[in-house]
Parts: sequence; C-alpha cells; structure tokens
Amino acid sequence: MQQLIYSSVVPVNRVAHREKSIQKVKHLSFAKDVNSFPIVVAEFLRVSEEMPVVFIEAGDAVVPVALTGLAEKQNLLVTAEDKWDARYVPAFIRRYPFVFAEIEGGEELTVCVDEGYEGLNEEGRGERLFDSEGETTEYLARIIEFLQDYERQFSVTKAFCAQLKELDLLMDGTAQIDLGDAGKRTLGGIKVVNEAALNKLTDEQLLGMARSGQLRAVHAHLSSLSNINQLADRARERGLEGGDASVEQPEAAVSE
Repeated sequence: MQQLIYSSVVPVNRVAHREKSIQKVKHLSFAKDVNSFPIVVAEFLRVSEEMPVVFIEAGDAVVPVALTGLAEKQNLLVTAEDKWDARYVPAFIRRYPFVFAEIEGGEELTVCVDEGYEGLNEEGRGERLFDSEGETTEYLARIIEFLQDYERQFSVTKAFCAQLKELDLLMDGTAQIDLGDAGKRTLGGIKVVNEAALNKLTDEQLLGMARSGQLRAVHAHLSSLSNINQLADRARERGLEGGDASVEQPEAAVSE
C-alpha cells in the first residue's frame, strides 16, 4: 500500500472502533511533505486547471499524479498555516483518513482508517463510526460509498494508463525550473505524453480514445503542464534554491 500521508492503517472494526468518532481537522499538515498525489481520470480536468498532471512509474504500473511541489517533502499548495491554497483538493486527500486496502491473508479490499489521524477520538467529537448498537452510521456508510466510487474510478484510470503504455505514448520527461537568482531546479522521475507519437496514431485509434474519454484526459494532461510555471512562482516566493529533485514514488498504484 502506498504510505504518503498514511501512517498506521488498520481495518475499521465494529468492536475496536465502536466508540470511535472522526472530527475533521481544519488543517492539512498531514499533506505538506508530499510533492505529488495520485489522481484518477475523472479528476484530470479539475486538477489540470491548477496543477501539473504527470505520470510516474510505480512497479510495473504507471500512475497519474497531481504535482504539488518541486522538491522532496515539499507541497507548495499547503500554506505556512497548513491550509490548502487551491480551489480543488484531490480525492486522494479528501478520502483521508479512510482508505480501501488489501489486508494480509485476504483477497478483498477492506475499509481501513489511519489510527494516526489526530481527529480520531473516543470523546464523541465529530461523527461516530458505529451507533450504540454497533451498526454502521450514515456517516460511515457515506465514506464507504465514496471509497467504492474511488475504486471504480481507479479501474477506469488503470485501463487508461495501460492504453497509454500499449500505444507507446509515454516518454521520460523532466521539468526545468528557473528560480532566478536562486538558480535552476530540475525535477525528474516523471513521464509525459509524447505529442509526436499521439499525432501518429491511426484514425481508428484516436476515435476509440475519443469515444472512451481518454483523448480528453490526454489533452487535459498536456495543457496542465504549463502549471509548472505557477509552482515555480510559489517556489520563488518561498526561497527554494536550485538543484535536482524527483517525484515521490508510491509503493503501489492508485489503489491499495
């Protein structure tokens, strides 16, 4: 399972968590040290308006991510007050502290919670996970529905990335950032769609991608790359120095 913002993931259990509640924290300090977050195809348009969308290798898979920083352990969209400074928050962050995960010895995905989340409590603050009878609350039911939808979107994303690889549309890329007097910074470890290869696809291949919505996602990805300039502006404001960096590598693909 990819760690990134998770620290102590355990299955949600009606015995162990019967008295637990979740109080939503008003900060995103848990996300401030990550420079990219996995996203699903359904998010490409919204993400592409504010963040660069790039691809990274995760084992044998290729994962689309929203780029949020230009250095290791740096999220330029989280302010000094630990607030999110963008209109759109990726679903990967919004689902926290919950996640679907494969539990050792099991074949199905299980609803889990990060017990390291500071909003998890037994004082009744926020939303209960189970009621007094030990039954799932409406809150937890909504969380499960959100996770199930995320999982469905992951399947679509997995097929999309497999198609990009099959058509040999991805190439290694680097982001060259001019930080003015602070020098230049090179961000590696990313892949982008090769426009020359895209233009060589047959009409039948392009039509198939258009009908499936994949072509729209590709164009959103390509247009989003200009947002690297916005990240560079944020980096200069924070006094980031030149050097080399790479995108965080999740331990697995988008889904656990």
